[in-house]
Formats: sequence, structure tokens, C-alpha cells
Amino acid sequence: MSERITCAYIGGTGMGTLFQERGFETSKPVLLRTVYGPFLSTIVQRNDLSFVSIDRHNSTGSPRLADQLDQRPYIYGLWKLNQLEPKLFNNQFVNGISAVGGLHNARNIPGGLEVGDIVIPNDVIDFTRGAWSFSIKDKYVHPTAFHRTANGLLCPHMQTLLRRSKHVKSGGVLACAVRGPLYETPAEIAMHIRLGICDMLGMQTMIPELYYIRQLGFHYGGAVVITDTPDVEQDVDGEEVVRIMNERKPALVDMFIDAMLAVQDMTGFDCSCVKNLPVFHPDLAGDPADVLGFPGNTKHWDDLFPE
Repeated sequence: MSERITCAYIGGTGMGTLFQERGFETSKPVLLRTVYGPFLSTIVQRNDLSFVSIDRHNSTGSPRLADQLDQRPYIYGLWKLNQLEPKLFNNQFVNGISAVGGLHNARNIPGGLEVGDIVIPNDVIDFTRGAWSFSIKDKYVHPTAFHRTANGLLCPHMQTLLRRSKHVKSGGVLACAVRGPLYETPAEIAMHIRLGICDMLGMQTMIPELYYIRQLGFHYGGAVVITDTPDVEQDVDGEEVVRIMNERKPALVDMFIDAMLAVQDMTGFDCSCVKNLPVFHPDLAGDPADVLGFPGNTKHWDDLFPE
């Protein structure tokens, strides 16, 4: 196992407890207050792997729907942990999962998509065009460190590792199609079918994370679960999404564990993710607005894990 934590997992409610069924322990919640808001996470540990686990919908301490999410606190927090506790953290690799709609007759995925499919996309399109960037008004952000390539937002190396799972389909384009919490209208679905570019339709969950991760110079591996097929059936709700995600959790956990084990000791891929320095700089890491709720200078796991 790597001496420092290099991996993070971002998912929805319930995934953290499921790792316990694979022999992992989950730490007490770790609170980091940042200038972007609070960041709540846990550390998940087994003798061969440790990683940061984030529930994106509850990462600020209160439940938020997709259209209410602010990804900046927990994405910034991953970088901040590296600066504040360098003996424990060297976060570089992030894996994320999201529930999305998938076109049954998707043109870019052989055989199309079915409810319950796990897919490793090739690329993304953001139709909401949110302002996915850290503010240059902040004194610890380089004002000239933006305007980065969007090529390979889904890190090709990380995607290759996820594709090794026997449970997945590969390819296609994921769209951030609507802000949420409502799904696409029939006319919007018809538009996507007619265009034939996007195969999966999601809300503002994973794709904003990709933009922020690119600004940190980290690597992001992303997978999605098809929880409805809007070109076949448009009458779905949140309860059905939860049911399908629960069914796919065992396969997802195994897939992410294998991927994290493969990268935890690696330092730097030759890809677009690391061609620029982070928008934040270690010399600017001591911003007084950051108040750490994490045991300072922690020497061992006993400070984090319950007896």
C-alpha cells in the first residue's frame, strides 16, 4: 500500500458503507472548512488500499439535489489536504460515478443501452455551460492559469483501467443535458436522438467535477449507470434511480477498487491532465479563511478510525 493516500472516490449516498463489505473500514467524518464552503469526507481503508470517499450530495453537510451542487469545496479540498497534511495525502487520482439516462438506440455504443448498464464514456458535452472555474478574485488563484485544453477531461489512462471490468460497456458521449432536478422534455430527447452525438444524458454532477479536476492537474476516471432509457420510457422517478443504483453497487465497488489499486503508487501520466500546474500554488496554500477540522500532524490512523 502507498504510504500516502493518492486516490479519491466521488459518488452518491450509500456507497461508502458498501466498501465495508469488501473488508474496508470507514473513518470518522473529516471536516475541512474552505473559502468555498465546508467539505465533508471520510477515509476508507484496507491493508492494501486507502482513499478519500466523498458523497457529493451530502459533501457540504446537508443534502443537495443535482441542480444545487457546488463542487468547488470538495474538489478544492482534495488539493488542500495535500498541502495541509503532506505526510498523509498526495491526492492525484479521482474516480466518480453518476446515474444518467441512456438512449436505448445509442448510435455510438454497439448494441445500444439498457437500464442497469455501467458505461465508461469517451467524452462529454456540457449543454448547461455552467461557470465551472475557481474565481480569479481569490488571492490564492493564479489569474493566468486557466484556458486549458478540454481534451481528455476523462483521463484516458483512468478510463482504460475502468474498462478492464467485465461488467462495463465502453464508449459514447455523456451530456450535461439539464440543470435538474427535472429530466429532459420530450422535445429535448428528440433533439438528442436526431443529432446522434450524445448517448447518455445527465445533470450537473460529474461534468462540473471534470472541469475543476482539470484545473487541479489531477486525473479523473468516470463511469455512469444507466437508470432510464428516455427514448423508450420517459416516466421515471428518483425511487427507480435508487433501486437500480443499489443493484449495481457490488460491480461498481469492485471496479473502482481494482482501478485504485492499479494507480495508487503511480506518479504522473503522460496525458493532458498534467500539462499545466494547478491553478492553486503551494506558496498560496495558507489562506487564513481555511480552518482545518482535521487532526493536525496526524501520525497514525488511530486519530481517524473509531475503536
